[in-house]
Amino acid sequence: MLIRSVLGIVLFAVFTVPAAAGAPERTAQLTLPEAVQLALRTNPSIRAKQREHEATRAGETTAGLLPNPTASYLAEQLGSSGVSPQYTVSVSQTIETGGKRSRRVESARAATRVSELELADVRRQVIAQVKKTFTDVLVAEATVKLASDNLQNVDELERLSQLRVDKGEIAELELLRIQTQRFAFERDLADARQAVQAAKIALRAVVAPKAIDREFDITGELAFRDVTLARDRLLQQSLERRPDVLEAEAGRQKARADVELARANAWWDFAPQIQYQRIGQDNTFGVGISIPLRVFDRNQGEIERTRAEVERADHVRDAAVNQARAEVETALASMLTERDKARRLGDG
Repeated sequence: MLIRSVLGIVLFAVFTVPAAAGAPERTAQLTLPEAVQLALRTNPSIRAKQREHEATRAGETTAGLLPNPTASYLAEQLGSSGVSPQYTVSVSQTIETGGKRSRRVESARAATRVSELELADVRRQVIAQVKKTFTDVLVAEATVKLASDNLQNVDELERLSQLRVDKGEIAELELLRIQTQRFAFERDLADARQAVQAAKIALRAVVAPKAIDREFDITGELAFRDVTLARDRLLQQSLERRPDVLEAEAGRQKARADVELARANAWWDFAPQIQYQRIGQDNTFGVGISIPLRVFDRNQGEIERTRAEVERADHVRDAAVNQARAEVETALASMLTERDKARRLGDG
């Protein structure tokens, strides 16, 4: 009996301890910096964009490769007793002209730069979303606290009013009004609690659902900090630092690089060739060259397409600048309005 008990304990330890040790740790208490770092590591949108950036960067390797040589083998005059068989082996190597390889590399590097800025913009948006949802949780929790305090005050008022009704100091109708008002405060408290749950669900979804407990708490405070902001300086910084604006500018550079590549591809390439030929017992060698005659197709369509793409990229960049300016103007106006409200509330 003792042996069976010991064996049971050993088996329990073997099958449960490794499982517990291998289980990922889940965060139950979260601060804003922790939420941002978790999102940067685990957010699927960021991770997908990182893989896309790696795939785009691999295009630089492809662009820098030289054309592969071509080998051919030909056997002729086989099966005839009166004619010696003839065997021909040839090797050719295409030589690119017009700077095609360097133009390809420039275009690939420009594409990598665009992808890098796209990744930075996705990170910017995710960080902004994390900060917003984190603040939403703080606001919702503060609203719950306020609604709970209001309900306690109404309960106290109802108690005092009941005493006054019993003493005949006020009419019972006044007590009924307070009791009716209490239902409204109860509803506000229920709505506030629901808002907390919704905000936490949104925060958990954008940060890391698998790394955060379902019932987690956050650590932070809603503190008003007055800062001085200059409109012109903010607008200038948005044009110099925002990844979406820089991405649009990089797209213009990519479009111009593609125009140069299209022009380079219009040049004629040639392929020197070395040939070995064996006819019966005789061995011969030869050299040659292959040149495509670009009489009709001189890459006109691709050149026109890339030129149009340059104009489109210019308009995209202008649109990105206008959007950035509008967002800064809107955010600044909203911040100034809310700051005035906070000051008036603080003074009052």
